[in-house]
Amino acid sequence: MTSSHPAPTHFKAVIFDCDGTLVDSETSGMTALYEEACKLGYSLPLAQALDGFRGRQMALCIEMIEAHTGRPAPAGFMATVRLAMADKFRTGITAMPGAPELLQALRRAGVPYCIASNGPQDKMELTLGLSGLQGYFEKHVFSAYEVGHWKPSPELFFHAAREMGVEAGGCVVVEDSLPGIAAGLAAGMRVYSMCEPETVPADVAAQVVQIGGLADLHAAFSLNSAV
Repeated sequence: MTSSHPAPTHFKAVIFDCDGTLVDSETSGMTALYEEACKLGYSLPLAQALDGFRGRQMALCIEMIEAHTGRPAPAGFMATVRLAMADKFRTGITAMPGAPELLQALRRAGVPYCIASNGPQDKMELTLGLSGLQGYFEKHVFSAYEVGHWKPSPELFFHAAREMGVEAGGCVVVEDSLPGIAAGLAAGMRVYSMCEPETVPADVAAQVVQIGGLADLHAAFSLNSAV
């Protein structure tokens, strides 16, 4: 990769979550899950449900639904949810504000970057394609389903660092969920949080860098923000 600007020296690579971090798809996807759960008798308010589902492995979300309803989900429920999510995504999702500009700046600076998500590959291919971001990523899109470990385990981030040829401690993580933040901290990586500040416990907030959006990372990463 040819660089036209000097690369930052305080980190070696960037690991992004996908939904809610690069692609504005987290709320629509979790809303689809919620709507399908309500058909089974799930009755928590939407906002409370989204807080519980956000950033978690789908199987754990379904276990939460089953615990609330007191009965197992029907066979094929996960597949039903995935189809409902895809339908929601196709009604219109976009890149998060500042995502293309940030990825362009990282590319110019010669900084390796990747996605490491709890979601499956086909979901990421869909959302990246619909949001216009797929062209910024080649092989460096990593799924917990391929690794067999889901956030808050750090193993997905360790895998991503190895694949990029960078030590874990040389990576920074950009996340929008508490499980993702926990995984980044457990991996010994510097974590930038896009969570709503009031949702982050004080002890966790003290260990991360809170940002208002991706545009904040140009200065934090010492990048030239010109497109």
